[in-house]
Amino acid sequence: MRFGSERVLTGKDEDTLVHPDYRGWGILDRLYDLIIERAEQDGVAMLWGFTNTAVRPLLRNGFRSLGTFDSMALNLGANLDAATGGREARIEEIKSPDARMDRFADLFASQGGGMGLDLSADFLRWRVFENPCRAYKGFAAVDGGEIVGLGIFKAEPQRRTGYVSDLAALADAGSGLRAIQCGLLAAGIEYFRSLGFSIVEARAAGEHSYNRGLRTLLAEVGFRHVAIANPPEFLVRAVATDSAAIFDMANWRICELMREY
Repeated sequence: MRFGSERVLTGKDEDTLVHPDYRGWGILDRLYDLIIERAEQDGVAMLWGFTNTAVRPLLRNGFRSLGTFDSMALNLGANLDAATGGREARIEEIKSPDARMDRFADLFASQGGGMGLDLSADFLRWRVFENPCRAYKGFAAVDGGEIVGLGIFKAEPQRRTGYVSDLAALADAGSGLRAIQCGLLAAGIEYFRSLGFSIVEARAAGEHSYNRGLRTLLAEVGFRHVAIANPPEFLVRAVATDSAAIFDMANWRICELMREY
């Protein structure tokens, strides 16, 4: 991940599972003792994850709940003129990231600040373009040969649902932030429509300044907040860092690409 312009090693909590016959024996806490010890040895700055079923065990093991992992959704049957109007930006499909992505990742991390995914070529190659489990489509906004915006979109055919996994753009580039975001979003929506999907979800959660602006744009083009009775919570545990900033959700640029599934 990136903490401002600095690369930071983190660990994501994926599964917190104990067989029903062995619950109540303290096994989970012993497992976390091993996980945290190994994270300290490896120089992992922090552990983090999303859950609505294992909150209490995580709190018991030093995690803090910072907020909820909220979702917005768009019905593709709606009028999307605003979303598809961002034609000022030049949008290209990308099938494999190159050095331009590293330069974009540096600029975007420095511009946005806080904690977010490292959108470098190596990370995206592993997480998106060579992911054997999920189908992703990537688009870049290009100005003067350089990448100034990135849209990552994930298809889930079983639910006929598409996900705005990430939508990152430079504020001071080319045709402007809104035009870049709208152009990338339009490309993703057209991709999902070509698959016959009916719903698109986005999860630009939290109070990071970039996400607040992005949610405003998503609302303007028709995305609506999804009310969930028990939304997943976002939890963080410090390991090899003493920075209090990691416990302020306004410092985290949350996106759907941070999920595993």
